[in-house]
Amino acid sequence: MVRAPDPDKIPINSPHNLHVEVELLVAALQLNETEDTWEKINRAVKRFQATVRGGACRFQDDFVHHMRDPRVAKGIVRSLVTERTALSGTTLELVASCTRLGPHFAALLSLYLPTLLRLFARPNKVYVTRSASCIASIIRNTRLADVVRFIALEWRNEPGKSASFREQAATALAIALGADGDALTVDKEGLERRIDDLEWLIKTGATGREAGVRAEMKKCWEVYKREWPERVASCVLSLPSCVSFPLQPLTGLPTCICPCPLPFPQLHRSHDADHPQVPQSQ
Repeated sequence: MVRAPDPDKIPINSPHNLHVEVELLVAALQLNETEDTWEKINRAVKRFQATVRGGACRFQDDFVHHMRDPRVAKGIVRSLVTERTALSGTTLELVASCTRLGPHFAALLSLYLPTLLRLFARPNKVYVTRSASCIASIIRNTRLADVVRFIALEWRNEPGKSASFREQAATALAIALGADGDALTVDKEGLERRIDDLEWLIKTGATGREAGVRAEMKKCWEVYKREWPERVASCVLSLPSCVSFPLQPLTGLPTCICPCPLPFPQLHRSHDADHPQVPQSQ
């Protein structure tokens, strides 16, 4: 018997409709992922994405509450990092579709963004490309400056990450700053609260081994000079003597030929930011 195609959109007209669909998702996510069950999990994730297309995010408080439910959050994270690329890809699409929440996505950042950033370090480029696309959607659709904080934390706390991580994280930062345009992508007021993280990333990327990272940080530096000219002098003074590109606003762009220690300030870190936890059931 041929199975009916998965629905592209499931109308959600009330919090009750949403609750019913969440319970269907939970039932699948609680299965142990095996060769026999992963397709069922995949179909359930696709179905829930159809509810998002059908208006689930209109009920913002209820939707965020369900997405923070440990039964949902832990299951989604497991599906994001699975070795089955089809299931991971479907789950990445679900998370990207949830950016319809706009700034209300802030309550979900600590649950999902660290995992998405860690996918940058996967040797399989399919994961890298898909996670980069998902994070770009988060940045552009939510305009949340806290994305910069999580990029800085992952970069700093995992110094052994791959070149792929650094390159993709630098690109994500450039997207957040709107480096290819004339305006910031994320909220400037929120970004100013993360200015130390931003400066740390630019300084660290300036001494990066990868040319791609240095190129992205050069673009980020141009935005920094435009948006915070009053901070340029103090930022330049805190640089090491050897950098990948000079941060002085009026000089050329020679390239560093040797790595050097980074005596930069520590990030301002909170306990919650260091160890984002899925909330426990009440």
